[in-house]
Amino acid sequence: MAQRACFIINPEGILRASYIVADPIGRSAGEIVRMLRAIKFAEEHPGKVCPASWDEGADVLEKGIKHTGKVYKQLNK
Repeated sequence: MAQRACFIINPEGILRASYIVADPIGRSAGEIVRMLRAIKFAEEHPGKVCPASWDEGADVLEKGIKHTGKVYKQLNK
């Protein structure tokens, strides 16, 4: 049984994300684009991180141990 997958690899050849689902489950092109935008943002803004379900233009966090293991409610502007 085949799996459906998407792997996002940056220009330096580093795997930045993998998205794998079972054969009967469809993939979300919107989620793949969202991940690409988050990866691009993170690479262009060192020290900033995108929280779960982040979309372009939404609030981001400062990279650091104080956020590790915590869940934040995202407030859209």
